[in-house]
Amino acid sequence: MESNIEEKFKKHKMLNEIKEVNGYKVHKRLNLYVDLGYKCNGNCDFCITKTKERYKEKRKTNIQKQLESLKRIKGIYYSVEFVGGEPLLYSDNIRKMLDVIDCEKKVIVTNGIKSEWYKSIDILHKFDHIDISRHAIDDNENFKIFKSKNILSIEDFKNIDNKLKEKIRINITCFNGGIDSIKKVESFINTFNKIGIKEFMFANLTKLEYDSFHDDDLVLFTRKNRIEDIEFDSWQQELIKNGYNIIKEIVGYAHFVRILEKDNVVLVFKSNSEIDSAKTLINYYKKDNCLLELVLAPNGEVFADWNYSQKVD
Repeated sequence: MESNIEEKFKKHKMLNEIKEVNGYKVHKRLNLYVDLGYKCNGNCDFCITKTKERYKEKRKTNIQKQLESLKRIKGIYYSVEFVGGEPLLYSDNIRKMLDVIDCEKKVIVTNGIKSEWYKSIDILHKFDHIDISRHAIDDNENFKIFKSKNILSIEDFKNIDNKLKEKIRINITCFNGGIDSIKKVESFINTFNKIGIKEFMFANLTKLEYDSFHDDDLVLFTRKNRIEDIEFDSWQQELIKNGYNIIKEIVGYAHFVRILEKDNVVLVFKSNSEIDSAKTLINYYKKDNCLLELVLAPNGEVFADWNYSQKVD
């Protein structure tokens, strides 16, 4: 008998959209995450990329090997997403990679590091989407969460040119003591919509287990400060009552995504509660050797998972 998770995948066509490329079975919209390294100007308590010492070797950057791997897997992935650490601290490496990468969509996820932002305008214009992490409306609150003042302020957002502004989506991690109510969600949207931002993603903290991959302090923070699923879902229902329409629902790797739209404002709500989803996807990978996502580690190795346990040769 199929599990409910498997039925969800089939309902959303996740596992029915597999094709063969260069001998691999891949999802037709396979995303490649390029992990540039662990250097970051921030130090958020809930940062999922904080890893134990045993993984630091894999996160030491070897740009030559990364470039070789990008050439080897060219044509397999549909989109690429640059992550870190803070990607703009690796701007020279990004420039080299963009010369090699050929795909439908390019995304960069940044905290809007101020010192590097203005040096990297030429790079930023090459991306289809720019995801900027921000977790509070007020600048000082946001600086406190990041433990850094070297990030874009509201005034900086106002001064971004319109062509670049059209590519921006603000990514908000919700947690108790931060953005933790529908009132704060609506206030955040209104504040940044007034200055020309039209896309937002609100993500709940990921449910984490004490394991060999995640730091214990990170797991403790997420367990203590995670918004209850029923509360997180109620915000979406309230927005729907206020005129937002559901335009898409997606089951992904360990998360469920609902996309809402109203008056050209797009909201993505990412609920990271589907721990069983990840296990199901891994089982499908092992059974049929399917690639549902790829991670290019800083050391140049390619994996089918973020735990660096399923190496892709």
